[in-house]
Amino acid sequence: MKPLIYDIMVYRYRCHACGSRVSAEAPLPPHTAFGPSLASFL
Repeated sequence: MKPLIYDIMVYRYRCHACGSRVSAEAPLPPHTAFGPSLASFL
């Protein structure tokens, strides 16, 4: 069985006014056969 490897980029930005960081959530890998709970466990 060959492992599936995903390269996922999550962007972060820093607010110039207040200095807080804003980042996007990492999406689940495409075409996953599991739900979010089991996918995060694996």
